[in-house]
This record gives sequence, C-alpha cells and structure tokens, in this order.
Amino acid sequence: MNPKRQQSLQDAIARIAPSWPLHESIAVNPHWNRIHRPLPQVAARFWLMTGQSLLPNRHYLAKAYGQQFESKHLHAALQRLSPTQTVEDWRRALHEPFAIAPLPLLIDALDDDPRRAHRLSWRDAITHQISQTLAAYYDQHEARWQPERGAGLYAYWRECVKHDLAIGTWLGIDGITEHIHALPEDHRACAEWVLNKLNLHPDVEADYLEAVLLTVNGWASWCAYQQLKAEREGTVNTDLMELLSIRMAFGVLLLEAKPTESALRAFRDVQSQWSQFEQRCASTEQALWVEIAGATALDLAAQESLLFALAPRRHLLPRAAAEPVNPQAAPQPARAQVVCCIDVRSERLRRAIEAQDQRVTTHGFAGFFGVAARFTPFGSERHEDRLPGLLAPSVTMVEATSDASALPDAERTRRLGRWWRQARVDGFKNSPLGGFYFVESLGLSGVSKLIRLVLPSLKPRRRSHVEAAGADHRIRLDLNATQQADLAAAVLKGLGIGEFAPLVVLMGHGAQTSQNAHAAAYECGACGGHDGELNARALARLLNDPAVRQTLRARQVPIPPTTVFVAAVHNTTTDHIEFFDEDAIPAENVNAFNELKQLLNAASHQTRHERALELGLKTNHSPQNLLKEFVHRANNGAENRPEWGLAKNHSLIIAPRSLTAGLNLQGRSFLHDYDPAQDPDRSLLELLMSAPMVVAHWINWQYYASFCTPRLYGSGNKVLHNVVGGHVGVFEGNGGDLRIGLPTQALHHSPDQPYHEPLRLNVIIHAEASAIDEILNRQPALKHLVDHQWLHLFSITSEGIFKRHPHGYEAYTGGL
Repeated sequence: MNPKRQQSLQDAIARIAPSWPLHESIAVNPHWNRIHRPLPQVAARFWLMTGQSLLPNRHYLAKAYGQQFESKHLHAALQRLSPTQTVEDWRRALHEPFAIAPLPLLIDALDDDPRRAHRLSWRDAITHQISQTLAAYYDQHEARWQPERGAGLYAYWRECVKHDLAIGTWLGIDGITEHIHALPEDHRACAEWVLNKLNLHPDVEADYLEAVLLTVNGWASWCAYQQLKAEREGTVNTDLMELLSIRMAFGVLLLEAKPTESALRAFRDVQSQWSQFEQRCASTEQALWVEIAGATALDLAAQESLLFALAPRRHLLPRAAAEPVNPQAAPQPARAQVVCCIDVRSERLRRAIEAQDQRVTTHGFAGFFGVAARFTPFGSERHEDRLPGLLAPSVTMVEATSDASALPDAERTRRLGRWWRQARVDGFKNSPLGGFYFVESLGLSGVSKLIRLVLPSLKPRRRSHVEAAGADHRIRLDLNATQQADLAAAVLKGLGIGEFAPLVVLMGHGAQTSQNAHAAAYECGACGGHDGELNARALARLLNDPAVRQTLRARQVPIPPTTVFVAAVHNTTTDHIEFFDEDAIPAENVNAFNELKQLLNAASHQTRHERALELGLKTNHSPQNLLKEFVHRANNGAENRPEWGLAKNHSLIIAPRSLTAGLNLQGRSFLHDYDPAQDPDRSLLELLMSAPMVVAHWINWQYYASFCTPRLYGSGNKVLHNVVGGHVGVFEGNGGDLRIGLPTQALHHSPDQPYHEPLRLNVIIHAEASAIDEILNRQPALKHLVDHQWLHLFSITSEGIFKRHPHGYEAYTGGL
C-alpha cells in the first residue's frame, strides 16, 4: 500500500476517541481527537459525515430563547461571530429547516431497489451484522463457549460472515456469498483492495473513512480503548484498523454484487460529491451560524450569572506573600479540615459543612488524592486502576493486616468462595445446556433478589472491592520509605493547606445504585470509575505513619504531631458519609472526631434536603426518614435515575476557597483549591491545567455530546438496555451499534423536558494571564481547547477578571 493511503487509514482511526468498559466507565470527550480544529469547523465536518448535530439543535434553542438566554446574549454572540446578522435574522432562521444534506456513503447510495421498504436499510443491516459479530468476539464473561480469537478480529469476522446463510436475505442480494468468499484473508490486503476500488481523491480519503467508521462508532470507540490499553502495556492492538477494513469491505461487496448501471452511477456520484468535501465544509460552517450563535448565547448567559457572583469577591483572594497580614484579621485556627473531590456534587456538601461551623473548613482536591494506584483485590487475580484515565499507574495498592501470618488463610478463603460461585453456580447457569435447567433447579434461590427489586431494602452502599476480614484490615501502598515520603510531599503540596487542623478528613466519593449497568458513571471519574475509598484510606495511612512524618520534617514539610488524617466516602446518591479505620484514631482525638461526625451528619441532611427538591421528593421528612427515602431510592432496581450525577455542570474554578465560600453554586461547579503564592514556579498550576482541567472538560463534553448528539454519543433509553459481554457496553434493544455515553434518563426528566443544559465548560483560574499563557504555549492540547472554543478560560486576580480569546485577553466589566 502506498504511504499516502496508509496515512489516510491512520488518520481516520486516530480521530476516534476511546470508550471505557462499563465497570470502569469514565467520561470522555468523544471529539477529543478533533480538538486540533476549531469547534465550528468540526461541527460542519461532522454534519456532512453523519447528518448529526454537534451543537444544540434549533428546536432546543427555540425553547431556550427567553428562558436560558435573552436577546442581549444573542446580540453579543452575533457581534462576535456573525456581525452581519441580527437577532431578528436569527429568530427567523431558527424555524427554517437546515438545508444542507450530509454526504452519502457508498452503502446508502447503492441502497435503492424497490424492496427497500420491506427490509432493513443496508446501513442498519450491516451495522447489526458487525455488531453481533463483535459482541461475540469481545465477550469473555457471559458465554461459556468462547470463539477462537487467535487470528484477530478481521479473520474472525470473515469466517463468521462466510457461514452466515441469512446475510443475503437481510441485504436482498442472493449472490453476495460468493463475493464474501473472495475477500482477502488479511485485513491490510482488504483495506488496500477497497481503497483501490473506491478510488477517492487522496485529500478526502481519510474523511470518507472516518465517516465509514462513524456508522459503527460505538464499536469503533471500544476498539480505540483496546488500542489505548495495548499502547500503555507496551503491546500492539490492530482491532480498530481491522474494524475499519470490515466496515469498508461491505461497501465494495455490495457494489460487486450489484453491477447495474444505476449502481455504477451511484458510485460515481459518491466519488464526485466527496471530491468537493472541503468546499462543502466551508458552506456548511456558514449555514450553521444559527446553531453556533445559539450555543454561544447559552454560554454567555451562564458566564454572566457566574462572573457576576464572583466579581465582587476578588478582594477575598489571599494577599500576596510580601504584604503584611493584620493579626486581628487573621482567621481562627480550624478545628477540622475536610478535603473533598472537585466533583460538582461535592459543592453542595462543602457549602453545607461550612454552614454548620466556620471553623470546619473544606478544600477541593482531585478525588484520587494524588495516589495513582493499581489495586489488586484480596484473593483475586484481577486488578483495578484507581486513577484518572489520562494517567498510567505509578504505585501499587495492596491489602494488609497487622497479623501477616493470617493473610494466606484469609486469601485462601476468599479464593475458595469465588471458585464456588463461579464453578458451581455461575458455571452451571451460563453453560450451554445448564441454562435450560437453571431456573427449575435453583430458581427459588433468586426469589430474594426479586423481593429486593419490588421492596427495596435499607442496606448500606455495597463496597466496590473485596476486603479481608478483621477489624485491623488496612489498605497500604507498596512503596519503600523514600518513595512514601516523595508521594506524601507531592500530595501535601497539591493540597496547599498551610496549617493542619487536629482532624483532617480525606473524603472520596462513591454512588449507591442497584441493577444499574451505568453504575460506574456515578462513581469518581478521578478514580477510574470506582469510588475514592481506597485512595483515601491509603493516603490517610501514609500521612499518619510516624516514619513518613519524620522524613517530611527533615524535608521542612512538617505535619503537627496532634494532626490525624481520617478516610471517608461521600455517598452521592444518599449523601451519607461513611468513615474508615476509625479504630486507628488516637484516644485523645476520639471526642473531637465524634463531634465532627455529628456536624457532618447535619450537613448531609441539609444536602439531602436541597437535592430532594430536584428529584421531586418530599422535603418535610425528619432527617432519619429522608435518609431512608434516599436509601430506598438507591436500592430500587427499577429506579432508572438514582441521582442526577454531574448533570448541569458548567464551570471549573481553580482558586482558594475564599473566592467561592458562601456562594450557592447549585452543584454545577468543580472546585479545586489553588493559591499561586504557594506555587512560585507554576508547576502545580501546570499539573492542574493538564489533569483536573482536562478531566472536567471530558466530563463536560460527555454530557454535551450525549445531549446534543444522542444517536451517536448517548446510550438511549435505559429501560431498553441489554448488557453486552458482561461489561463491554450496552445495546438499546437486541442489536444495532454498541451504545456509548449517557442514557436519556441521566439528562432528561422526560423526552420533552430536559434537565441538563448544554454549556461549554468555563474554567476560572486564580493566576496572572501571563502565567496561564506560559503553560498553554507549552501544552498544545490545552491551547487547542481554548483557542478552538472547546471551553472558555478566564484569569481572575484582585485586578479583575479577564477572558482569554485567541488574540489575547478581554477584561470582564460586568456586562457582556
């Protein structure tokens, strides 16, 4: 294959972002590999490739106008984007259909016979066939008879489709089987054969191939994840390229099996239309001015509200290090500090905690607490990565007890229990013949599960790992003394807490749900789709270790001997707070700890009361009864909306808590503490912009894309979901493409009543514009996010608020 064509193939697959498996689900911007282009340009290209809108559609904008944004926001947007258009022009155009048709793919152009109305379209039939084949290929948890995968994905598909006697009936072409048998045996040879047949213009070849992949976008995203995982493990995975060869082959197979004059005309028309792709992109971008202006007006309205609240509080930002501090104005020492994840759901709880007692301060930090760990559950061979998807594990987390001699026996017991369940029960249930007799033989054993579905229990949150028995069970990091001190020092710098209180709570978060395929989507994204318990427990143990503290003192990073770190998890579904390793708290701190627990219980009730209004629950219950109602909801297997998750997220504020303390940010803001006075070389700021800022952007765009482009990036109606391969993903119904992204119920009250608002992330950083720009100039991906309008970036200092544009910064003066 010539280098140009090889590059076209590589470019096409490089544009597909990965999708993580269900049990480790993390949010991803599905357009992440397209951010090198401006958003309006990507929207135009995307429309021509898929016929799907990347931005809020006209129907939504018509409803939002006058409610979520007003004429002044629209006018400001038009002045920046399309000065020749007026608000009245926009309102008239809003009710006109979008006039530009997407470009046809070969399978669509050929699908024109009279029987078309009595069968699946070729696009749907091909997607279904590929999807069913890939579901069998990737399943390693449901079927007991497993396919032979040694030759690779393409070879497996080719063997399956050769023996698929129904495919001719599906497609309405009886003679297609002989052409299938003639397919090249190697996926690279197949790709070259297809490209030779298509004979597209070299400049648009990659774009056409990307459009082809987007017809099976769910599986393409899964294959992109397999490729990413292999790269991190130092191996090679070609599944995504093989999937492209499979999908490409179908178009030419249909052309070969239907050599009519009309088919040849359709083929030439496809070649002709795609040769004009770049010109079509330019005209489509111009035609999208209505959607682009509407999306910008939505953002401007949200920015106006947020910045109006923040602007008067600039004087509360910490003074520069050189300025003298008035001793009489110095705050009283904190009696306790609670470190929460930056997750938007923590904002409500932090506000409630601070309302209980001003001497209990809260701090925002990434929920994995700087512990980028790989954890192997006790008595298991599998492992879990408890860290952001952007990172690779740097430490190992293990379970331990004070009695090391008891570990082998405890581990043996765990393994035996697992073997019994898998070999005797699961094995029988999932075996090819056992499935027929399972219900008759052991069906009554499932009665308790059915009862729990009908009558949800008050059981607490199920822990997400296998834990050893015994009160002295601990989580520890497998590091030597120097590595422990290095990690502790790095985390303490990131925390930025000047003086530690007697009690410091490291509070991760997790979610309690039942019968929920997307349960991991409610967990901590910074912990790889798991809860933050293990990271919090491991770090608390590390920072309480006397040997680590002694090393830190020698490095001039002291922790007061009276300070105790305690691990906890905020259950975001019920707002209950669970503590761990309480038996390790010194006796002299127990009374203060019990008082703090009472305070946090009161804060939890306040948070539940606030959330109850949004979930349509009654708020006149006693604290105990309101908690019961939330727990019932969490344990209800028929509840398709256990909580709203991160819906309505719209901002990330990287600044001291003094800027936002006391503000009701309505659970819409990620909050990460940052003080530039403690970061003279800006190394911490660069880390925050390249990790938490990107994670927040991914979360923001997962919601944005699932809302605006649900057919490709939303998983549809949760009621219709069927899990594929144990944890690969879901089908909506019994087939079609693998569905990725968020279910409809995570975004809408009902089909006609949205809850989420599609807003691009507003990132507000307490740092000088020059410091921010230095980092952007070193980090091309971050610069693309800002310059290409994928998010909005602001600098806030005591001098003012400044919004960054590609040409520089613009001062915010209180208006638009």
